[in-house]
Amino acid sequence: MALQVDVALTLNGYLASTVEGADANYPLTSTLSERIASGTTAGKADDAFVDRAASFGTSGTTYDLSGSSNKNPFQANLGFVEIVCIIVEADAANTADLIVGAAASNQFLGPLGDAADTFAVKPGGRAFFYCAQSDPGWAVAGGSTDSLKIAAASGTQVGTLILIGRKS
Repeated sequence: MALQVDVALTLNGYLASTVEGADANYPLTSTLSERIASGTTAGKADDAFVDRAASFGTSGTTYDLSGSSNKNPFQANLGFVEIVCIIVEADAANTADLIVGAAASNQFLGPLGDAADTFAVKPGGRAFFYCAQSDPGWAVAGGSTDSLKIAAASGTQVGTLILIGRKS
């Protein structure tokens, strides 16, 4: 199985103000454009997991990133050992945030600093985390750091989870 992913993110704008009677603009720019090639070394990935339009209640859904309970789009076991890209999208019709992180046990830390840490994705929002191509991804270890939880802050909310990673 081969995987190719193009990652692109562009921020292009400015902050405008009047300083000493004159208009002033401060540019706000950042660009990321990289290709994640297929492979199992740093900067590469060989599998993906996608859960589109998933329903999340307040007790949440816990994803086993290294086990056989979650499968890639071709129904092969995930078995990730590293994650290099995480995208969480919250449906625009949601009435509450999606809360990501703090699984009951075996927490995947990824970009978070501690097992109890979480981040919120507002309705209609997206969270995007990406490891630089020269760095290893976030470690996944079966039975110790392989559980990623997504829950609704209240009620039942809808979202999408996309993970790109390496299996070996």
